[in-house]
Amino acid sequence: CPAAGDCGPALVSAHDAGWRILWVEGPLQLDGPVTLGGPDAPVLLVVNGDVTLRGPLALTGMLFARGHMAWTHTAGGTSRITGMLVVQGDLTTTGRMDIVYQQAVADQLRNRIGSYVRVSGGLRDGTVD
Repeated sequence: CPAAGDCGPALVSAHDAGWRILWVEGPLQLDGPVTLGGPDAPVLLVVNGDVTLRGPLALTGMLFARGHMAWTHTAGGTSRITGMLVVQGDLTTTGRMDIVYQQAVADQLRNRIGSYVRVSGGLRDGTVD
């Protein structure tokens, strides 16, 4: 993402190239319209900093903001997160937007992106045989 300004095109390009886990170091700004993720290809977006969302946004997946988040949508169009939103700091909103939790999206993220299973014999407890 650029040091300052809209990161939407870079994130959409990464998702279109097959990336499903996206990490943004530092603040993130998205100026809509932006569509990121979909029912069959949800995205896990982790931002290590503050998040600013402006304008129409359609995100399917999970957005995790490790800082504060400001979400503004005062124009036409839809602004919606379908999946999950976690904000460690303060969340401020202006205008109309929706956060719609869907278990199917959570299942897609868990099963396609990162499920961990203990493999027999694959974990040692520190004892020497």
